[in-house]
Amino acid sequence: MDVFALEIVTPEGRLTTAEVEFVEIPGVDGELGIYAGHTPLLTALSTGELRVYLRTEIAYYAVAGGYVEVRPELVRVVATFACAGEDEARIEDACQRAKTALEVAENEPDDVIKGEVQALKHELVKLAGAHRKRRPAQGK
Repeated sequence: MDVFALEIVTPEGRLTTAEVEFVEIPGVDGELGIYAGHTPLLTALSTGELRVYLRTEIAYYAVAGGYVEVRPELVRVVATFACAGEDEARIEDACQRAKTALEVAENEPDDVIKGEVQALKHELVKLAGAHRKRRPAQGK
């Protein structure tokens, strides 16, 4: 099966680069399935699970916000937030804190809610950065 380059980047830097056979991406208009040689496109990235099919395994990433650039030889995911799925406990903890903050914020003015959402985004980016520091380099 043909392979192509996949690159996942965040504001903190490159999360991973790998040669992959197939990738499933959460787009704003639904799931995208990309093989090598796909027609070029640019689309917005939704929040969800990005699945990367390597020769012998599947890698999972949590992603949120940003865009996806597809070229026949490269798929570049530029995400506001992304981290590897192996860090499930920390991801679940961050999601629970976000849900709790949103429940509390329901009765707050819009400017307070916007501030809380921005603070949560920064916290999630820090989480991704902490995870990258422990993760071995891939695909190089």
